[in-house]
Amino acid sequence: GATGATATTASSASASTFVAAATTRATTAAAATDSGIPTQIAQLSEQGLLALALYMREQGDAAGFLYLEPRHTQGSVLYQPYDFRVVPPGEFRREDFHTLSAGGLSHVVGSAAEFTPLAQLICDLQAFAAARRLKTFAKFRLWKGFATWRKN
Repeated sequence: GATGATATTASSASASTFVAAATTRATTAAAATDSGIPTQIAQLSEQGLLALALYMREQGDAAGFLYLEPRHTQGSVLYQPYDFRVVPPGEFRREDFHTLSAGGLSHVVGSAAEFTPLAQLICDLQAFAAARRLKTFAKFRLWKGFATWRKN
């Protein structure tokens, strides 16, 4: 009931504040990076997919769409499922790529495509971030390394 509405309103308010602060910081920089990606988008990309998704929600259709690729490969210890970077239109891998728009996130592999609406993506990103803050997940890499060492 009222608690859910309050939590949603508080979440929306904090998200708007986050986007406003990120947008203000980003617009004070130069117009584009060396790769041709607008500086504002490059800075939001460094902050993470949530920052980009919130920006897209704020900007609506005027934001267009962005090509994304994973920051690290799946085999890397640094891999995170929601860790993407924005890439220029001519540099994405055509056989496996993501796009982000005001509508949501698309993942295209060959001729197959998967779409996640933006509202669902933002919810998923917030839940993933909350789960990562739990002690079990926050210390997973450390514990895994210790467990492997102990076994050997």
